[in-house]
Amino acid sequence: MYDYTVFIGRFQPFHFGHIAVIRQALAKSKKLIILVGSANRARDIRNPFSFAERVEMVTLCLTDAERTRIFFAPLADFMYQDTAWVENVQRIVFTVVHNDFRANMTHRAPNIALIGHSKDATGFFLKMFPQWESIDVTDAPPINATDIRKIYFGNQPLPVENYLPKQVYDWMADWRWSKNEAIFNTLQKEFDHVVNYKKQFRSEEHTSELQSQSTISYAVFCLKKK
Repeated sequence: MYDYTVFIGRFQPFHFGHIAVIRQALAKSKKLIILVGSANRARDIRNPFSFAERVEMVTLCLTDAERTRIFFAPLADFMYQDTAWVENVQRIVFTVVHNDFRANMTHRAPNIALIGHSKDATGFFLKMFPQWESIDVTDAPPINATDIRKIYFGNQPLPVENYLPKQVYDWMADWRWSKNEAIFNTLQKEFDHVVNYKKQFRSEEHTSELQSQSTISYAVFCLKKK
């Protein structure tokens, strides 16, 4: 049994894959530290929800007993500065552990493990902290939050049964229609712009490819005539 497990994720949004990792973490450790990534980023279609909103989503899916064993902390991005990012993670974890251990009058070194799912983005972090043991949750459902955001901003019905807990589904519906309709509409326009740009780019790329093929065919034809 570890003293602490550390789970790093963006939770944009929180889904069943994240829940599987959290439950495994709580089964293997006394307490869990959840670092919510990209906490310093402005809202966009990749990061639509704030740190506080994501904490709220996660908390809605936990029992009262689970909540007492979990610490949340914001984690900033350091673009193209992996060393600075790793040092920041270590600093945050050290602060949380130090304060909790001191409060509980514990004088030994804490036993810490990093937990994640090797088949998604959280697995990338498992090899970046050799001073901590790593736990790979191999049976977490392979859910891609990017696909959920595409459905959300693409005005399609949100997938509840296999992707989102009902608490998160209800929260996201309320966030869209009641609390932040103006923000949602702005992000949806951004999403539509990106989708249309990609369609236009693919169309131009296809046209360019056809033109290149036509040029090659004409050159071959001319060579044959000679």
